[in-house]
Amino acid sequence: MEQLSEKGLLERLSNGNSGTPGVSLSNDSGILFSDAAKQYMEECKRAGHTEDTLRGKEDSLWAFYQYLLERRTLHIQDITPEVCRTYDSIRQADGNAPATRQHHHRILKAAFKWIGAEYDLVSPMDRVTAPIVPPTKKPTVPNEVIAKLLALCDPKFSKGELEKFRNLRDTAMLQLLRCTPARIGDFEKLRIENVDLAKQRVYVVTKGQVPDIRQWNKPECTKALEAYINARESIAKTDALWVDARWKKTLGMNMTRGWTRRLLARLGKVVGFHVHPHMFRHTFAKNAALSGMPLPMLETLGSWTKGSLALRKAYLSEIDEENGTQALIDYDPVPDLPDQAKKPGKPRKKFLE
Repeated sequence: MEQLSEKGLLERLSNGNSGTPGVSLSNDSGILFSDAAKQYMEECKRAGHTEDTLRGKEDSLWAFYQYLLERRTLHIQDITPEVCRTYDSIRQADGNAPATRQHHHRILKAAFKWIGAEYDLVSPMDRVTAPIVPPTKKPTVPNEVIAKLLALCDPKFSKGELEKFRNLRDTAMLQLLRCTPARIGDFEKLRIENVDLAKQRVYVVTKGQVPDIRQWNKPECTKALEAYINARESIAKTDALWVDARWKKTLGMNMTRGWTRRLLARLGKVVGFHVHPHMFRHTFAKNAALSGMPLPMLETLGSWTKGSLALRKAYLSEIDEENGTQALIDYDPVPDLPDQAKKPGKPRKKFLE
């Protein structure tokens, strides 16, 4: 299957409407999939979908479009359930994991549902079964690893003011990840006015551009955020919460997208444990469940969408508006960390390895 480019779907389809050699995309025999896909993406943009969501939809629809070109199946009316099943079989043969295939299946099903309603057609995906994803254990971060990550960023071990500022920033982000059921997309785009240290909460915009709150109840999280915010005041040239600290043109400017993932990858190599931001969300959920926190409370605290909206609203005032801190006190989903007396070094290889 053709390698995906970084262009958006609308630009790809506009530039690629000539199709493959010998194939005309401009006849009147039906509705072109390319036209319908472009309209669907425009509707998604108008609906306010996030950049990551749009990018995922674009890549899935572009890959499916390339498959249709190879089959010379260009019109919506010619796309049958068998065509869609064959596409999934090809992805499986190419080595795509069941979770990846299920992700593409969901995107195509949503797209065809909208296209079917728009053009009064039956969606071919309605008769295609989604790939079964075998249950897997969600990866979490052990407390001793979190302690080592924080020790690596401890400002006390800094060499110079520049490194100290970076360590203050990285410690603040690590504490937020540890003490809240975070999606990293919630936090990387925070602005300084989104943080309320007095109430121990940050105001975020979650998936689907929904305003929400992330609450914590650990004094070390408040202390780390306060120390970083005080330090950033002297160099920040933007309202973004997270700013860069290099002595170049980027000094005091927004951090680039994905900086937390790269930070954790670098620190993880030092402590010998692979870690990425979303593992902290799984860790919070696991600890909350073990502490006996009711599922609706947990769903509300972390904006998990599997619970019903009515159930979420029933708990919303109790947790987010009045007793959010008390809920965290009662169930304490963030256990205390073991002491890390000194900064951990790189894992040493054995002589015979």
